[in-house]
Amino acid sequence: MEFRHGGYQIYWPEAGSLRDRRVAVAIQWDLVNKVIVEARTDLLDHPYFMAMDVWELNRAQEKAQRTQIINCYDNWLGRGHCWHRESERQRRALEDVQWDQVIEGRCLLVGDFNAHSPLWNPLARARVNAGPLEDLIDKAGLYINNELGVSTRLKRTPGISIIDLALTTLRVTPLSKRWWGTEIKEACRTYRQARQAWQGQEIPTTELREVQNNYYQAIRRAKRTCWETFLERATDQPGLGDTARCWRALDYTKPRSVAMTPTLRGPQGQLASSINEKETLIRETAFPQAPGDSQEVEISQGSWHGQVDEEIVKRALFHQAVQKAPGIDWLNF
Repeated sequence: MEFRHGGYQIYWPEAGSLRDRRVAVAIQWDLVNKVIVEARTDLLDHPYFMAMDVWELNRAQEKAQRTQIINCYDNWLGRGHCWHRESERQRRALEDVQWDQVIEGRCLLVGDFNAHSPLWNPLARARVNAGPLEDLIDKAGLYINNELGVSTRLKRTPGISIIDLALTTLRVTPLSKRWWGTEIKEACRTYRQARQAWQGQEIPTTELREVQNNYYQAIRRAKRTCWETFLERATDQPGLGDTARCWRALDYTKPRSVAMTPTLRGPQGQLASSINEKETLIRETAFPQAPGDSQEVEISQGSWHGQVDEEIVKRALFHQAVQKAPGIDWLNF
């Protein structure tokens, strides 16, 4: 049975059975009359990938500008894995796509790539399943839009996990990265060359990390300079007054809401990471079981008064609040 949502129009891949499909693209219904969405199964016919063309409309409701969106799920395929298509050769899903024929113009690749590399995670100590994705980023000239050092997947072991990426071609928009300039272009080019040399075992890992750190430091400097320039009013936004600029700066600096509830720890130290475990822990903590409710005892009709003794009456009285207004018995509890 396919997943459906009343607020979205959901597109699914055509290839593979329903249980094989790993991706989908959802478009809000209130955007249906504002953009034209075309499923490009002619470019990608794979249960692990979904390509869409999103056309912005002009005033005449004609196609004006196209943005290509590709939802990706990269994992192992072949013999012994969930899906293998015609070939049983073990491979990564990215290797099934002719990317030079797919990526064109303004393109956004998002998804779960299940790979670790220092290219998008500065704290990664080893490259795991990263070869095909690194080659794609290098050959297509993709830019990694993830915030540096921000984890995308919770983990219990030390370090951070970054496997969900947002990749774009540099033509997405000239204002997508206001801080991008000549210095960063040169640092990015140097880092790519160093990475290629490191893959060919021409330079040691220490030299690659030094070049990588220089690249990341150049990005941080450019971001800081761009922010300070905005605050000092030396921007390319004419007519933006001091008041409007202050409110915009406040909007930029608002803390981002975390959509994912972190791992919870119970009173006995138990950890809850899944949704069901968190719901159970919250329910048990917020609504504890009342004393004596562990077992249901059948009481014959007309004998309930025999279940009340002095100890029960005393416990009920002395557990009352002592700051209540007195009743007709002049007792303030």
